[in-house]
Amino acid sequence: IGSAPGSIVPPLSSVTTPFQDKLHAVLDEIIDLDMSGPFQEAVNPEDFPDYLDYVTTPMDLSTVQSKLAAGDYEGSFDAFAEDVRLVWRNCMSYNAENSLISQHAQQLSQMFEGLLAKVPR
Repeated sequence: IGSAPGSIVPPLSSVTTPFQDKLHAVLDEIIDLDMSGPFQEAVNPEDFPDYLDYVTTPMDLSTVQSKLAAGDYEGSFDAFAEDVRLVWRNCMSYNAENSLISQHAQQLSQMFEGLLAKVPR
């Protein structure tokens, strides 16, 4: 498969499907919120040495974003939703229920579920 000389063909990784676009929109809306900052990168076990005692499957929003961009969720709305939900569950498993970060996870979870409910399947 070729292209005409001088034509611009986007790299494969930048081509998205309408399905991916819908999920990206949901994820971007969550990531744009200030309170999502602590959930955007993987927890560093050096900073929290006992984290893996409480969390068996780490997940963060940048990993979800990477998986979405790679097409790992193509056709799997539920897998995408479960990975994002895992971010919130991990936080609430590790942190005290009344901690600010757990409260943020609960708020983000509610926002995520509201946004997700609006995505046609």
